[in-house]
Amino acid sequence: MVIGDQRPEACYQCMKCTSGCPAAKVTDYRPHLIVALTKARATDEILKSGIIWACAMCLKCKEYCPQEVAPFDVVTALKNISVSKGLRPPEMLVGMSNSVI
Repeated sequence: MVIGDQRPEACYQCMKCTSGCPAAKVTDYRPHLIVALTKARATDEILKSGIIWACAMCLKCKEYCPQEVAPFDVVTALKNISVSKGLRPPEMLVGMSNSVI
């Protein structure tokens, strides 16, 4: 399965992306699991869970990935798919985004 320019199937679950992820330290967000579920074609479950919105967008996972899977890019593609399907980000995130204006 191709998500953007990334190849989730190249991930061998070394978990280096999750070890460097600041969101994983304080939430249930696990980049390696999102990539694994994407490989397993379980994208609907990922989108319904809303966990993709916990990404801090720091790019550490992309930096740490030895296979250049770039979980950040996979998550960004999943966010775009989510929005195109009419699934809204969590209200808390929308509220925070609106307060920045």
